[in-house]
Amino acid sequence: MGGLKSEDANHCLTGRHIFADWGPLGIQAVGSVRQLCGIVIGRRCVGVTDTLTPEARSRCMTRIRSKDSNPEMRLRRLIHCMGFRYRLHVKDLPGKPDLVFPGRRAVIFMHGCFWHQHQHCKIARLPKTSVSYWKNKLEGNIRRDIQNQRRLHELGLRVLVVWECELRDIDNTAQVVRSFLEKQVGATGRQSTELFAKESRS
Repeated sequence: MGGLKSEDANHCLTGRHIFADWGPLGIQAVGSVRQLCGIVIGRRCVGVTDTLTPEARSRCMTRIRSKDSNPEMRLRRLIHCMGFRYRLHVKDLPGKPDLVFPGRRAVIFMHGCFWHQHQHCKIARLPKTSVSYWKNKLEGNIRRDIQNQRRLHELGLRVLVVWECELRDIDNTAQVVRSFLEKQVGATGRQSTELFAKESRS
């Protein structure tokens, strides 16, 4: 399937669409504006207007990748090039962190801004239709993130969340990751602290 037309790409930049990678089985991954509009060939821009039945929507949702997404692969390559080694998706840990650094007692999550609702991020805007459905689903994701990070801290692990929009500035992301991984064991990850502060205010 061909890439986006220029007028489609311009419309995508308004942030009013979900951006999806279509494969033989349907939707396979959701990514950010910059990653999917005019940069990667073979992607389609999918309007937020929800015309699916609950059954059809459920089938699509089960086909969206929860790991090995494009942002995650970029982050993994970056960290590998920096000389750090890690384990992937350790099932025995709460939330199955994307990257685990056992010797450093640290884990990193690569979060999609929409699915995990990155605060003050344009990619995280709620669709204008089926608002109740999306609000309940995404708030559930946030609660699960908070719970998983709390459990990881209780296990003595440090937690860092890298948001997909942060990969736009790869140099800054590299600096943040290096600072986090080189901290002494017992230090606190920046993003997990923000999540706990948010929970205490609610």
